[in-house]
Amino acid sequence: ESAGGDDTIILPNNKNVVAAAKQAAEAKMGIHVVPSNTVPQGVAAMLAFNPEESVENNLESMTAAIADIVTIEVTKAVRSTISGNVKVATGQYISLLEGEIVLAGDTAEQVLESALSQSGLSYGHIVTLYLGEDADLEGAKGVSQRLQLEYPGIQVDLIEGGQPHYHYLASVE
Repeated sequence: ESAGGDDTIILPNNKNVVAAAKQAAEAKMGIHVVPSNTVPQGVAAMLAFNPEESVENNLESMTAAIADIVTIEVTKAVRSTISGNVKVATGQYISLLEGEIVLAGDTAEQVLESALSQSGLSYGHIVTLYLGEDADLEGAKGVSQRLQLEYPGIQVDLIEGGQPHYHYLASVE
């Protein structure tokens, strides 16, 4: 209501919030939801927004933009656990590929590279690394260089995201 427009598009950017956003949209005219499950999907949806287009066209293009995004998240484990075949100790770095833990390790860059290698990288892909507030810029540059050597023809962009809790967020498109 305070946005002042006739239409508002919500990007939940969290799979646990999508249902609540849809419920809010059903309760009020002019509220629309692009069901982004992750921040990288939300960024892709925002980049697809065109203020010159209709709401319907924007919803279509924004929803299409999130469909091809593969998301990787790197954080530290707050407790020990076993997820699938991955054993995680408290304090280890973990990488999540599309929300599933795929590796635990001693460095954020190690688990990031492993998840990226499992994401289906190939020629022409664009990888965007969002560096969190605790990320190491030199470590990220090293990851970028190694990826470009291992996967010729990909583009790697480093962005100072500044996000807490996640050393890295990455999108592959």
